[in-house]
Amino acid sequence: MRVIPVKVDSNYKEYMPFRDPTFPVDIWTDAYDTFVDETLNCHWHPAYELAVLLSGTLDFYATGIHMQIFEGDCIFINSNIMHTAKQSPECRGSVIKGVAFPASLITNDTNSAVYRKYFEPVATTPMHSVIIRRNEIFASEMASMILAICELKDKEFGFELSCLSLLSRLWKGVLFHILSNKPELMQHRINRKYEDRMKKILSYIHENYAENITVDNLANHVNISRSECFRSFKHFTNKKPIEYINDYRLACASSLLIESTLSVTEIGVVCGFSNSSYFGKLFRQRYGVPPGQYRYRK
Repeated sequence: MRVIPVKVDSNYKEYMPFRDPTFPVDIWTDAYDTFVDETLNCHWHPAYELAVLLSGTLDFYATGIHMQIFEGDCIFINSNIMHTAKQSPECRGSVIKGVAFPASLITNDTNSAVYRKYFEPVATTPMHSVIIRRNEIFASEMASMILAICELKDKEFGFELSCLSLLSRLWKGVLFHILSNKPELMQHRINRKYEDRMKKILSYIHENYAENITVDNLANHVNISRSECFRSFKHFTNKKPIEYINDYRLACASSLLIESTLSVTEIGVVCGFSNSSYFGKLFRQRYGVPPGQYRYRK
């Protein structure tokens, strides 16, 4: 198995691998069979993301809402939205192609007409994502434009102009589709207090997962009650706090088993499992094999 984690900072903000920082666009292909646990870990980024699922089925979560994405469906993910996705167990081979870009690629001036008319209304609404199903009229057009962007060669003359042209058409089409079919998504101002709080909790886990973390630690970190901490985890991750922490530790351990020469016992300790038998038990439950056997699995 090849390990391709989403690289995030301490706040779970993704490091976007822009080919050229002066032309911030990310064009990507994700094959979920190559991901640890067939999961794209929870993250967020200031870029807007638009993608088409070429094969398979994904369980997609954004701000606590669960949706399934099927082959041929397209998706728009708003900027700064926490999201994660997992390949559906009954449908392997999920492959998705997409593009991500910040508003600054189109306009650097937040006072400009372009930003105020076509980006600010999206950035200031609570809309987290929109799925355009394959049977909707705009889906095939959106998919074609995404794939056309993915096929551009960045070394060819005019790449940036061609990319900007396609992105502008794509963004216009997505906005028109939302306004025509789901105008209610654009009618309310945003309040992301609860999402920001959850980002802080995930950041704490990201920085301290090797230590003994309790629910009280998490709750105190953001000044909420234990019960509210449980509710927040249920809403955003569909898991209990300790379940989420252990899943994160196991994902880190699976990466180290493949990428490092540390012993199984050392990896367990590094990933926050002080009891090696407990580590082995949880790992076997999650991956179906003991840690030592997983290390040599292709």
